[in-house]
Amino acid sequence: MAESDTLRARLVRRPIVMAPGVYDPFTALVATQVGFATLYPTLPASELEAIGFALVIFPGAIVRALGFMANEFYGSLNAHGSSERWRTRMLDFDGINQLVGTPETIALGRRYALPQKPEAL
Repeated sequence: MAESDTLRARLVRRPIVMAPGVYDPFTALVATQVGFATLYPTLPASELEAIGFALVIFPGAIVRALGFMANEFYGSLNAHGSSERWRTRMLDFDGINQLVGTPETIALGRRYALPQKPEAL
């Protein structure tokens, strides 16, 4: 068995029906990278694409990264009594607004604003 065939057999496969007549149950279209190297190999998306996967998802990676970061942050907060040491690794108020698209949302809302009545003299 070729190395890529062995790799395919070990990955979580979730085939998707793309269109009538296109479905092939033996072709893994989606590689789910769960991130536990002892159970499943973790490969870069480019390598998975090279062996035939159309989509690679990393569904739990953000939770594991945030969990690690939260543990580090709260440890520092407990030790130092302040979040100051994390200032360079945190978003400020404007940074959060940019991240979630607040300026664009406000601009979009203005397009739907009701016209203002002229003030009485």
